Amino acid sequence: MHALPIAAILLLLAAGPARAAEPLSHDVNGDGLADVAMLDDVESIDADGATVLFGARDRSGSQYHEEPGDRGFRIAAGDGESMGGAEIIGDVNGDGLADVLAIVGDYDTFVVFGKRDTEPVVLQHYEEEDDLAMSPRPEFRDGTGGIALNVSPTFIAPVGDVNGDGLADLAHIRYGEYLARVRLGARDKPLRRGFNIRRGGRVKRIINPQLGRAGDTNGDGLGDVLVAVPDPNGRRDGFDVEEMAFVVWGRKGTSDVVLGQGRRSRSARVRAGGRRAGRAIFHRRKGCWCDVGRFGYAGDLDGDGRDDVAVSWHSSFDTGDERTDVVWGSRKTRPAFLPGRAGATITGTEGYEPFVAWGDRNGDGRDDLLVQTRRGNGLRLVSGRRLRSGRRLDPTRNAPLVHGSSFTIAQAIGDFDGDGQQDFLGGQYHGDGFVDAIYWIVYGANPQPRVNVARPDANVTRLPPKEG
Repeated sequence: MHALPIAAILLLLAAGPARAAEPLSHDVNGDGLADVAMLDDVESIDADGATVLFGARDRSGSQYHEEPGDRGFRIAAGDGESMGGAEIIGDVNGDGLADVLAIVGDYDTFVVFGKRDTEPVVLQHYEEEDDLAMSPRPEFRDGTGGIALNVSPTFIAPVGDVNGDGLADLAHIRYGEYLARVRLGARDKPLRRGFNIRRGGRVKRIINPQLGRAGDTNGDGLGDVLVAVPDPNGRRDGFDVEEMAFVVWGRKGTSDVVLGQGRRSRSARVRAGGRRAGRAIFHRRKGCWCDVGRFGYAGDLDGDGRDDVAVSWHSSFDTGDERTDVVWGSRKTRPAFLPGRAGATITGTEGYEPFVAWGDRNGDGRDDLLVQTRRGNGLRLVSGRRLRSGRRLDPTRNAPLVHGSSFTIAQAIGDFDGDGQQDFLGGQYHGDGFVDAIYWIVYGANPQPRVNVARPDANVTRLPPKEG
């Protein structure tokens, strides 16, 4: 074994811990810029359609978000149906273009393949009695490619690259068979193969389960999956039950993953092929029948090279003491109890409001998090450098970094304008709620200047509705 040269050792030390896997592309048309998908009505199940807007180096946008013109294309539901969701999820079929997950009505789920043209896409409802999990079908008019999925549109989520092949994967719930299934992107027959996430031990009840992307929490270069389920040892009162979350580590195999728990919460484990393959997350808070409001990828807040997870808890008693816990990425497999040494707590947040993992916004070298507090007057920065294990941090003392509105949706979208900084899409209900919606693209900088979306300038592109 040869000794490393001193110069090489110094370079390794200077590099610090390895960075976790980067998010998948949002580039639908292959021009090197991130694109955005916007439902006509923000988070509605009654939208006429959705728009995919292509990125622009001059930071220009379409006049109305429902009319992209030559800057993007429309996705609409056929046969009088309505759209319930549209989200760019990365490249599932290996053609180098990011694809779009689209929801039609209460029954149909589609993946619309990325494309360079601006021709509209019409998603046609297709009646079928077989039990195929998914197959290509002729729902796409005008020769546009895609996949129709025979899965519940209510519980499906993009989860990043779980098996490390560079392609996007999806997770969804299927009742009566298993807790969840992860479907893997592929260059040949995408989303046909995958693995099941099953329930075991006392983890049996399934009530409104949630799924999400965790990033790479254990530093193995694979994307991890979040699953929220009722806590078998938690309190319950009718339909109000306490919840817990599991982090399922990414894996290259397709054997089943089992979420299990014995008579004590500390016995909760994630196993695959006889080995531990993730960890459970519990809240430790007396007098709170807490369920999971929102959860997901938070970036690498503590700078250890592993992604962290944010979990917003909501009290069934509506005590007003909402909080968001940050769970540090770790290779540990024993359960994480929060608040505690496994993470940090952000107080004064709203359990069902969005947070944004927007990278390093204050220039201190660590990722940061944007959270919306109950006042609803903007998004406040939570510095990753200020978060400490077992500590509570109250961001309400900080002036909003992005203000001028509350945000019903807020999501990082990649580099929309090609300046090397990550940007984000914000949106809110407008007017009488389900009729009009307004979106903003907020451009990233490091450090990030304060932005007022009500007064758009060079840092904001406003995308209003056509009417309202």
